[in-house]
Amino acid sequence: MSLGGCGASVAVRASGAAGFAVVGRELGGFSALVWDPVGDELVAASRAQDRLVRLLSRDAGDEPLLFLEPAQRPAALAFDRAGRLLVAETASRALARYDRRGGRQVIAWGFDGRRFGGPRAVAIGPDGEPWLVDARWPDDERAAELREAGVYRGVADGQVVRVLGDDQGEPRALAFAPDERTVFVSAVAGDRLRVLALDWAPAGTPVRPRRFAELGGSGSGALAVDARGHVFVATGDGVTVLDPSGDLAERLPAPEPVLALAFGGETGRRLFAAGATALYVLEVRWPGARR
Repeated sequence: MSLGGCGASVAVRASGAAGFAVVGRELGGFSALVWDPVGDELVAASRAQDRLVRLLSRDAGDEPLLFLEPAQRPAALAFDRAGRLLVAETASRALARYDRRGGRQVIAWGFDGRRFGGPRAVAIGPDGEPWLVDARWPDDERAAELREAGVYRGVADGQVVRVLGDDQGEPRALAFAPDERTVFVSAVAGDRLRVLALDWAPAGTPVRPRRFAELGGSGSGALAVDARGHVFVATGDGVTVLDPSGDLAERLPAPEPVLALAFGGETGRRLFAAGATALYVLEVRWPGARR
């Protein structure tokens, strides 16, 4: 659905929340964010600086605590249902899992005998299996074994199956609806950003993706979904919020383009946004979907 007109707007920001507030001016440039419900803190990845850090920790407040360095140029993060951290690593071209003691295990490295080009997004699916987006990074000069970008679903023994190619745009990010029956995928087709939706049955295969929203313009395409099914998409001028039907719910201007999004905080109603120069937060009405 095109968002050329504003239509009816449903406010998702909390009452009294004027807009994104700065958490820290020295906390910019993160490629991924994820809230750790066990540690009650934000974990952030910097692909450019090749490190993982802990933020807003009880131990250090606003000061970042080094979690891992070097970190295989991390591009995306997710916690699985056992509380282990999944990291999409662009240097190793693999999806790795870290336990609470720092032990690392590669759980997926390629498809059909060929290495990934550069994992850039990860999420946990309905059965607890990892899903990931693989797309070659422009700054990676290594020869590509997988030339087609795509979305993959993890299965047993480190194997993956492809559920979406790049014929409707190069995938950028993915996130699940609260009922886990739909996976949203942001994609770039030419100079246009769009969101696709795949209806999913845990025991079956997804149907052909449908166009959920046409956003146009640019942006990282980072995604987050709240408990009411609103889809938050990082666009060039901030965050565009779509209702569960794909219509515009609200636009959330940001001081700079948003690179990553994550819900967190004690109630899950804080929306964190990473920019190139700072980390921002906005109080919203509903908590994030439990992903």
